[in-house]
Amino acid sequence: MVVEAVQHYIDVEHRSAKDATARAMADISGSGHRDRPDPGGGLRAVGFIPGLVGRLYQQFAITIAISVLISAFVALR
Repeated sequence: MVVEAVQHYIDVEHRSAKDATARAMADISGSGHRDRPDPGGGLRAVGFIPGLVGRLYQQFAITIAISVLISAFVALR
């Protein structure tokens, strides 16, 4: 997903590779900050729900957040 977004910004908007990557990561992560992409931002909130429901979702939220971070790292290699 990151690679396709970067290629789009290079082809369509004629940006440099570095600028296109920063823009694609900001768009995909939804953080709005080009310097600090946050791909797992929405998933962290699920991990802190209190009570029984929170305990059930906590393991899934942590697993998904770690998977998203690993996926982003592999995509940017």
